Amino acid sequence: MRKVLSDPKSLFRRGLALVVKALQHELAREPAEINARMWPEIGRMGAIYKFPAGAPVVEIVLITHAGEWRVWEVKLR
Repeated sequence: MRKVLSDPKSLFRRGLALVVKALQHELAREPAEINARMWPEIGRMGAIYKFPAGAPVVEIVLITHAGEWRVWEVKLR
């Protein structure tokens, strides 16, 4: 993982940079909608934060794991 994160050309690092940039966008500051949900296929409770049209972030999906919230998925426009 250290090798991937230290390489500025790696797709993973570039993807993380896009997520950070998208979350800094003013339309991403406040979620438009928050939905709680249970995913039986993974056996976890989660939450979906949906952002308004025009925000660079469509949604962020969080799940619980070991008593803490974890990012499961980030969908960008």
